[in-house]
Amino acid sequence: MIPLKKRWISQCSIEIADDDELLSLSAKAGCIGLFIGIESVNTNNLEEVDKAFNIPSTYVQKIKKINKAGIGVQAGMIVGLDCDDTGVFKRNLDFLQKSGIGALQLAILTPQPGTPLRDQFEKQGRIIDSNWDHYDYRHTVIKPKLMTAQELQDGADWLYVQYYRIDRILFRTLKAVFRIGFFPAVLTWRLNMTYRYDLKCQGLKGRNPAADKKPKYSNAYSWLKSMWPVKI
Repeated sequence: MIPLKKRWISQCSIEIADDDELLSLSAKAGCIGLFIGIESVNTNNLEEVDKAFNIPSTYVQKIKKINKAGIGVQAGMIVGLDCDDTGVFKRNLDFLQKSGIGALQLAILTPQPGTPLRDQFEKQGRIIDSNWDHYDYRHTVIKPKLMTAQELQDGADWLYVQYYRIDRILFRTLKAVFRIGFFPAVLTWRLNMTYRYDLKCQGLKGRNPAADKKPKYSNAYSWLKSMWPVKI
């Protein structure tokens, strides 16, 4: 492909960062973007989805290496796995902000018909919606383990909206120009604006359910009392 001088995108595992020759040849052949299934930053979740070869502690380093080759990364992530609590949305957003990932495709865990996952959730009585129109990875159709269904839906919407805020898109694209080059940065911009447009059309807002769990204090004394190492 190198003599063809084409620019293209593809999909692969994050393990491409471990293969210097393949990574270099991909870039020389015109690859400017890769979709990579990050899935989760929780190792227990990764074991559940048979992706234990994904090692969260190496994500940032490997993404940086892929970027250095001039290739942008669009991450696929899943929320609603059994080890996800309400804090997962803020944790994922923090990770995405520091990782160098250029775009996000977020999926709510969805047990599709005919899959072992579907059989598992049916046996556990955790399917709450069988309207097939909702099986698009953007609707909550299950009863999560560590949060409510509404919290999962709200948190997923909030994460998507927060990630694709216009100020973050602009900053991400500007960084991409210096980090991965002009054409990959253009791809970053176009992906981000396309996702943002879709979210606006859907009217998504969401909320961070973990924020609702923070203690509220009626006055300064209550706050000081909560912070004091001994009982007042």
